[in-house]
Amino acid sequence: MTETTTSGLTRLRGSGYGAIIAGVFLAVLSLLLPFVYAAAGILLIGLFGWITARQKNVPTTVAIGVIAIGAIGVVEALPGVGLGLSPLVLAGVAIAFGVFDIIAGTLLDRLPGRA
Repeated sequence: MTETTTSGLTRLRGSGYGAIIAGVFLAVLSLLLPFVYAAAGILLIGLFGWITARQKNVPTTVAIGVIAIGAIGVVEALPGVGLGLSPLVLAGVAIAFGVFDIIAGTLLDRLPGRA
């Protein structure tokens, strides 16, 4: 049950996709549910995706991005613990960092001298 070998830049892009997906879901769910429930739901979805990907022996990088945003959201939702970011601000930051991860991974992958 070993994960297929991928480069670090491929993993960076995969987690960027996960962060974007989680950011969009966080924005939508936080309009329907309290912040802590929306973030916990995203964290649980990410954990379910990670477990499923591990069982099917596929890369888990997207799920790791979702888990990260869900965990950060849970911390932010707890009173007096996080930085005080609102769910929509956190969603925007997650999407921005996800886009950055994808762009950085793509540009670094195209550097000359990479095998």
